[in-house]
Amino acid sequence: MEVNDKEEQGKMTVEETVNLKIPKQVLDFAEFYAEIGSMERDALLTKIVIARLEDIKEKFKALPHLHIPELW
Repeated sequence: MEVNDKEEQGKMTVEETVNLKIPKQVLDFAEFYAEIGSMERDALLTKIVIARLEDIKEKFKALPHLHIPELW
């Protein structure tokens, strides 16, 4: 019973799911993502990951207390 109760706690009801406030931009992206092929999806996700890594790299390099040689 205990395990089942814990599993149920993480689930949303249908009404909660329907009433989610999802930004239009996210819905548009989800619709676009569903329409493209797998190779295009892979390319898109790769671009997103690269952009995030570049952003993280810039933030990392800007940390004032780290004095490290250029790693990139």
